[in-house]
Amino acid sequence: MRVQDLDIYPGANPQGYVVMDILTANGWRLRRVPPANVGATGPQGTQGPQGNPGPAGGTGAQGAQGVPGLDGADAVPAGAQGYLQYYDGVGVLGAEAKLVWDKTNDELFVDGNVRLGLKTVVYNANIALDFREEGFHTIALTGDLTLTTSNLGVGRAIALRIVCDGSDRTLTFPGTWTFLGTMPVNIAAGKTGVLSLTSFSTTDADVIAAWGVEE
Repeated sequence: MRVQDLDIYPGANPQGYVVMDILTANGWRLRRVPPANVGATGPQGTQGPQGNPGPAGGTGAQGAQGVPGLDGADAVPAGAQGYLQYYDGVGVLGAEAKLVWDKTNDELFVDGNVRLGLKTVVYNANIALDFREEGFHTIALTGDLTLTTSNLGVGRAIALRIVCDGSDRTLTFPGTWTFLGTMPVNIAAGKTGVLSLTSFSTTDADVIAAWGVEE
């Protein structure tokens, strides 16, 4: 017997068989010879590099609302150092205090004069006096004038100066106003008058008016 070829096919033969061509009296034959022994498993290779990070996850649900904070406490400005003071009836007022809210007597104390702002009203034949605006208004007439009101409230007041141009001008007021004296119907050319209005509620029926004009 003679061996012609010796081939090893580890990939094609998972069991690791050896394939040989053997010459016999009847010709060539193919023989598979199993391996004698299988070697031990080799050591594990080193770990590969870490892969790239995956995409960020979605936003989580909003957490529960926290508990409410504690109520604040009344603050009292420093005694004699404060020009603006809050007085709760304890101790004495500072000598420098100019504006004091007196909690005990429910009143505002002002050591000095109260100065109100002035609004210059652009002439229009119909003017609505806003009682939330400045306490003093002035208007120069170039035509007749009809007055109405808005935002009336208890204790709100307006003093309106009316300066007439070179012609007599007609004046018209809400019919429910109460005039102290005679309600004017016009103002003479070149004259200046003052209309004082005090509101005692939210309606025109509780507006008290007083009018004076130069001679």
